[in-house]
Amino acid sequence: MIVDSMSYDEIMKLYWEDKAFVNHKMEAGSKFYSRMLKNARLKDRIFYDPIRFTSRRGFNYVLLFFNLPKDVPGKNRLGCNYYVWFIKNRGMYAITLSTVNRSVYHNTIYTPHFLDRYRERYLKDMTMSKQDVLHTYIMNNMKSMTGNVPSGKYPDAYWMARNDGLCLCRNLGNSLIEAKTFITWDMAGYDQKEIVFNGQQFILKNGFEVSFPEENFEEFLSE
Repeated sequence: MIVDSMSYDEIMKLYWEDKAFVNHKMEAGSKFYSRMLKNARLKDRIFYDPIRFTSRRGFNYVLLFFNLPKDVPGKNRLGCNYYVWFIKNRGMYAITLSTVNRSVYHNTIYTPHFLDRYRERYLKDMTMSKQDVLHTYIMNNMKSMTGNVPSGKYPDAYWMARNDGLCLCRNLGNSLIEAKTFITWDMAGYDQKEIVFNGQQFILKNGFEVSFPEENFEEFLSE
């Protein structure tokens, strides 16, 4: 079980011990939703009802199954993403897993402070529960990119760009990222936007799909 004295490394070790349990849940969910998708001809991505469960180690999982484009062979047209939340020191934290070619790229831990700022600065609804705030953030920001930002105040910091704004993160090493706080696009300075814009162009040139509102980058698009 998770206890307040645990470090991030100890929590992640516990997290990976859930792997077999989570895989079993994903296989069961895949069989269920594959039957629903078998004869469907959906053009747009549709997310099915989330599957929620808690492990005996204290992690709360949310599995997100969705359809892939209709030109993908039927048996491969079901996708799945998931996130985890847990309580530590009376605060709600979250973990997401990023992959490249089905291999682990990195894990991101979101702090209670991050969720508070996302609720305050983007959602602007302080009545929302933390679980609803987290789910909204995940659903709005499935795709992301990163760019290193030199900062005297935050020497190990970089920005993670999402559709809704920018996450100030800290690289903890061992493929682990801590998302500390959130700012909306209208709060971002010129330097942050320039880094994100250049990174976006690089990703697009290499065949990856990423989308950000062009009005956030008008000063660069006009150059």
